[in-house]
Amino acid sequence: PGRGSLDGDLALLNLKNGLNVSSRIWIGGANSTSSLPVSGVGSAAVGQKLCFSGAVTGESCAFTVTAIGAQVTYPKGTVRPAVQSISFAAHCSANGDSGAPVYLKGSSSVTAIGILSGGGGGGSDNYGGALDPCSMVFTNIQQAYEAFDGYVPLT
Repeated sequence: PGRGSLDGDLALLNLKNGLNVSSRIWIGGANSTSSLPVSGVGSAAVGQKLCFSGAVTGESCAFTVTAIGAQVTYPKGTVRPAVQSISFAAHCSANGDSGAPVYLKGSSSVTAIGILSGGGGGGSDNYGGALDPCSMVFTNIQQAYEAFDGYVPLT
């Protein structure tokens, strides 16, 4: 409130009393039943290799962070500071993937890094290549910690 731009692309969900959540991220396709526990929370770094797990696309990896603190303009306003990344060998995000977790994937757990805001590319097959790379824009999860009282429960 009171800012000329959107500071990140975030939302806070409050659960009713008695409801619990598990800090796990779905991996695999959009209809997968496999998940990994969230074992940590980190910050994006240029050159870092990341994944996202969207409701429409499912899990897509091989995104490399290219810029931190970028200003990205959408039809509803400007988001900053945003993190930008690119992939030449992954499925691009699709409409409906917004809000997906962005993470660093390990062999038995993940580290939460951000929240997917947007992206695109990939040409007609929605898959990044040398001539039509995917782009991914996300908000660093540390901004959520600064903006809200919530937290990611670690396992």
